Amino acid sequence: LNGPWQIAVDAVNNLYVGDYNSGTIRKITPAGVVTTIAGSATVGYLDNANPLLAKFNKPRGISVDNSGNVYVSEDGGYIRKIAYNSGSATYGPVTTLASSLGSTTTSWGMLVVTPDGSTVYVAKASDKKIYKIDTANNTGTALTAAFGAVPMGLSFDNSGNLIVREMTTGFTYQVTTAGVI
Repeated sequence: LNGPWQIAVDAVNNLYVGDYNSGTIRKITPAGVVTTIAGSATVGYLDNANPLLAKFNKPRGISVDNSGNVYVSEDGGYIRKIAYNSGSATYGPVTTLASSLGSTTTSWGMLVVTPDGSTVYVAKASDKKIYKIDTANNTGTALTAAFGAVPMGLSFDNSGNLIVREMTTGFTYQVTTAGVI
């Protein structure tokens, strides 16, 4: 691995890692077998039906929903989805979510997806906000409040509330399912 950031775990304990410096997404099985599921190892921006031909720019955040779809945020790019096809146990296509939120200069941080894959929450360093992306409508908006420092750790509690940890202050916040911080 060449610069891993966030790690995600699926229902059968496979690990998923965004390889920051190579622009690839790796899967590590419980037996330790490492495979590339997406990314051509050429840094850039390209969605593709063949996930190994897609290009990622510095993948940072990564999360997996209960269907096995993988979501990736980029440091200098977009929020991407790598579809999992359970019938054939293959990945692809790679698509961009809510492209209006990103650009080649957008620095996205960590992300987390709801178990059903309906919503992605992702941190943005430049404005210290969390963005909520509706994956069905492919739209996204910022949560109202900005945090005091860059939101770095994102997870859910058992009630479905979003838990946010700031990078430099160490403060932890709860964002309720109603959106209240």
